[in-house]
Amino acid sequence: MSLPTIFCLTDSLSQDFSKLLIQDVADDFNVSISVGEFPNKKIFFAHSLILRARSPYFRKVLSPRKCGPNEDMITYTLAKPNISPTAFEFILGYIYSGYLTFKETQDNELILNTAIVAAELCLTELCDLLQCHLLYLKFEWVHRNFVLIQNSILRREGLEKLQQHCIDRLKKEPESIFRSPDFIHLNEDIVVSLLKQVNIQMSEIEIWDYILKWGIAQTRMLNDNFGQWSSDDFLLLELSLHNCLPWIRFFHMPYRDFSIKVMPFEKILPKQMVHNVQLYHFVQNSRSIYNILPPRLGLCNSSIITWSHMGLIASWIDRKDCENVLATTVSRVADANKAIYSFVALGPYFGDGDLKVCIRYDSPSCSCTHKSYSSKILEKSDWMVVEEYEVFKVEAKNGNR
Repeated sequence: MSLPTIFCLTDSLSQDFSKLLIQDVADDFNVSISVGEFPNKKIFFAHSLILRARSPYFRKVLSPRKCGPNEDMITYTLAKPNISPTAFEFILGYIYSGYLTFKETQDNELILNTAIVAAELCLTELCDLLQCHLLYLKFEWVHRNFVLIQNSILRREGLEKLQQHCIDRLKKEPESIFRSPDFIHLNEDIVVSLLKQVNIQMSEIEIWDYILKWGIAQTRMLNDNFGQWSSDDFLLLELSLHNCLPWIRFFHMPYRDFSIKVMPFEKILPKQMVHNVQLYHFVQNSRSIYNILPPRLGLCNSSIITWSHMGLIASWIDRKDCENVLATTVSRVADANKAIYSFVALGPYFGDGDLKVCIRYDSPSCSCTHKSYSSKILEKSDWMVVEEYEVFKVEAKNGNR
């Protein structure tokens, strides 16, 4: 049985379909789509047959109907005020041609907006590709613009990859989000999610400072000079922070910090809570009727790693992989007798040289030669100067091993 001969001429097909978007070429548009809001509003014309064939969204909203006596032949009129006209223009070109081209000089925010439009129009394949493009090729931009991305994709269907990235960032690096210059623009739901985290590497009073700035920013009428505020101004701030205040650990602030930085805003706090904080600090064994949240993990006792790193290391002890974390190597010893060694001027020394630390030329040095462990620690075996290293003791918790 002979195989059929297939000629693929998709390029010319794409070019011909693209011409149908040019109004001087096509004269049979039957769909009018108003996109954006004034002053960034634009009208697009298209063909219902092509839109329905390419997009499940348009297949649903452009139900077949007979065309009545209409001189303009416009059978369908749609309005999409919530999406970007520029991004929609890219999407419309993709629907007709199958191609989507972004120049290197174009703004990454345009790619994000295009992914959002693709999700809304149920263009799943394109939406997934754009999300992967941002996460893998534009990662630094995504990292710097967490607030913009999180606010843009919040409660939108079809953007699960970006949403999962944001969730992971919230869990692993909450302090970096607090300290972002754009924190004051973050959506309230995300701010509350941050406050619920226990692994924040910040003091509670520093968290309060950022939350206070966020609350003031939500109320445009307020200025930074709270000494000039009226009772109504404090009421506005309380309304802005109403959902945040229950998640701040006031009881775990040093009382000096509480009195200097929190008490000036006493009007926005529950009176009983302020009284109970004072009892908590000054009356031994006092019982508070206020719900005291457990303390956060606080600052990690390390100058090299954070709590998120500790959690990662703990997972390795439980035999989990490193999950391709950058600058990370998990290597387990093949012979337990050669796991670790130490001497006066030598050590720690792992294996027969897989990782050895010693004093060399009067300075701490290390080298890595793959011998006893399952994986190489480093590709090179050259000697390196050690600036700092830390040793942690792993202990069983609650008798578990």
